[in-house]
Amino acid sequence: MPRTLVVAAERDGATPYAGALELQRRLGAGASLVTERGAGSHGAVGGRNGCVDRHVERYLLTGATPGWRVTCAPHPEPAPVSLDDRAASAHGALLPPVV
Repeated sequence: MPRTLVVAAERDGATPYAGALELQRRLGAGASLVTERGAGSHGAVGGRNGCVDRHVERYLLTGATPGWRVTCAPHPEPAPVSLDDRAASAHGALLPPVV
């Protein structure tokens, strides 16, 4: 039977972390859990966290799992953007001026 890889973020509101732990328990010894510590967003795979992505890519390419339970640091938070009119009209601003 192929091994199973479960990926979860500790603070994901859409799929609570307790559910990932229970899923791994029910799947048994063949299940590996990769946890993004302290992260609160849904969809932990796909470019925001290199550690998580490396484990998933390795699994998809080779079928190898990283171990029973592995943790990764949380992905970096995005830099805040000011919605202040002065910041938006500044040279090189990321946002268009407010109309």
